[in-house]
Amino acid sequence: MPALLPNSRRARRRIRTSLVAAALMLALPQVHADVVLDWNQVAATAPVVGSFGGPYQQFRSMAIVQIAVHDALNSITPRYHTYSVVPPAPAGASSDAAVAAATRYALLG
Repeated sequence: MPALLPNSRRARRRIRTSLVAAALMLALPQVHADVVLDWNQVAATAPVVGSFGGPYQQFRSMAIVQIAVHDALNSITPRYHTYSVVPPAPAGASSDAAVAAATRYALLG
């Protein structure tokens, strides 16, 4: 039986994180992908996520951001199960503002 490579767990986590992010992006058709991608770029910049430590902490923080964005958008248009308890959004809530607020709140948390 071959031995596991030292970084095989890291590779599986990266793949899993990428799949979660891709699934969340596909689950959010009611918002322009540009808004989510723009805020992902803000979150992924070195001064923001880079200050959280090593790669594991950075991947974890980006996954938390994606889950927060999913739940915020799902509170506007409920279509999927949420990961946390989120109250329904008020009528006429902006999906762009929801993405921005969820990203900011998750990164500051």
